[in-house]
Amino acid sequence: MSQQTVESEFTDFVQAWWRSLYRTSYLLLGDHGLAEDLLQTSLTKTYLAWPRLRDPAAAPAYTRKAILSTASPKSSSRMRRTT
Repeated sequence: MSQQTVESEFTDFVQAWWRSLYRTSYLLLGDHGLAEDLLQTSLTKTYLAWPRLRDPAAAPAYTRKAILSTASPKSSSRMRRTT
């Protein structure tokens, strides 16, 4: 898979799923700024894993899992230190 293909597919994914994924982040944190930071971090993880995703249709579930694992109590203290 070429880098251009990865970037194009990922851009399409983000445009299609941003609102839903942001809503998930906001419901977990209750703060717009933190929710956006959480989503950006989770999307970075998804982007790095994109070439390994066998089915691009699994990307929303992968990203939601990244949101949950990043927002977990262990990770949230790390996130507060970096923001």
